[in-house]
Amino acid sequence: MIDIFLAYDSSDEYWRIRFDDVFGQDFNCRLISPGEMESETGEDFIRWILEQDLLNEDTVMVALIGPKTFASKKMDWELAAALEKKGRRPTGIVPTRLPNHDDYQKKSVNPRRIPGRLADNLKSGYVKIYDWTESPKELEKRIYAALKEARSLGMKASNSRKLMARDMFL
Repeated sequence: MIDIFLAYDSSDEYWRIRFDDVFGQDFNCRLISPGEMESETGEDFIRWILEQDLLNEDTVMVALIGPKTFASKKMDWELAAALEKKGRRPTGIVPTRLPNHDDYQKKSVNPRRIPGRLADNLKSGYVKIYDWTESPKELEKRIYAALKEARSLGMKASNSRKLMARDMFL
């Protein structure tokens, strides 16, 4: 069974539950629930994620991208943990625009509507962005593509952006 680390903003809880309803039987999903890990700094949060082995070379992060995700420090920190290269290659990432996102089903991506760290990696060619699917076969295809890209394009992963210190308010 494929291991997924599900990253999401708490404002997208409906979609996190829907993801579990649709894919819970097909994939082993791990996530950090709101309040599970309270940290003052991004560095502590990332260290905790890696110590808990929530992200490793065999895990793929599925990042649910809703209308407020770009403003979430938790999402920024989770992406930074996935892109961490110290002694390993970065984790494969499957960014998934949710149906309530302004760019859903659009060919172009407005970099201001997605997390900055994700925009950096779209620009570098390390990740591709997808729209929500409810097909386990389609998600599996995306996951295997992200694993392949992590192995072959890991050097393109960009993680130099400063960690967000707080959520941006809309």
